[in-house]
Amino acid sequence: MRPEEILRREWSERFHQLALEVDGRARGFYSRARQILPASERASMVSAELMGNVYWRLLQRLAGSRFHVLDETPQRLSRARKVGIILRAILRSRLGLRVTSYGGD
Repeated sequence: MRPEEILRREWSERFHQLALEVDGRARGFYSRARQILPASERASMVSAELMGNVYWRLLQRLAGSRFHVLDETPQRLSRARKVGIILRAILRSRLGLRVTSYGGD
């Protein structure tokens, strides 16, 4: 994939393959973070955990769109969706359940 193609916002199957490689790396980092962060430290990193949940959902949405990210309007999660993800994580935390929903299915 040439930089000029990206600058011209040309989505192609080559771009999709490149995006899948980046997606795979990101998913690997999420999975690793989920595995190595001790449960005892998650409470002290609540902001990072909440944002991890939000960005995980955004990554899933981008993958679902086959990474059509070169359009004029960027893909985003609505404010309501973000708040819902965060409230769900807080509720799960209060109930003593696993908060992290990233790095898995």
